[in-house]
Amino acid sequence: MTFTDIQLFEIEKFFNEITIPQVVKIDAATTYTNAPLFVQENLALLKSKQLIPVIATQRWNMLCEVKKAILDPVK
Repeated sequence: MTFTDIQLFEIEKFFNEITIPQVVKIDAATTYTNAPLFVQENLALLKSKQLIPVIATQRWNMLCEVKKAILDPVK
């Protein structure tokens, strides 16, 4: 996997400390219309450590993209 337990803790802490917008636009082609649920479900999956590494990495990258989009929204 491309992330550590500490990184997972830190991104979970980030999402817990903010109000996640309902809609998060990642780029011109990707928009999450229920971002809080998306974040919650993916954090739970990563914490369960039951995903194969390639899928876990994809989920991690998607959460990082959501964080990035919240901090620097697409215009």
